[in-house]
Amino acid sequence: MRIGADFATPMVGDDIAAHRTVPGMAHIAGTGPAGQRCRTCEAFELERGSSRAGRCGTFHAMGGRLPKSTSGLISSDTPACKHWRART
Repeated sequence: MRIGADFATPMVGDDIAAHRTVPGMAHIAGTGPAGQRCRTCEAFELERGSSRAGRCGTFHAMGGRLPKSTSGLISSDTPACKHWRART
């Protein structure tokens, strides 16, 4: 059996969002409410100058740990995950 590009499936729609999942997210990108982004989530740290800015508070609250070689920074434009909560 040959393995190669012939068997690759092009990414479309939700697959593209899931591909945007980065280390440090609480769950897979794009599994949250349609149209929502990490920046609109209560758990996303926005405060500039904070050591947690650009990181997911839910990931850390669930005991998530990252290797030292990974920053855990998440783009604010990343599609929201299933743990998304509206900012109050």
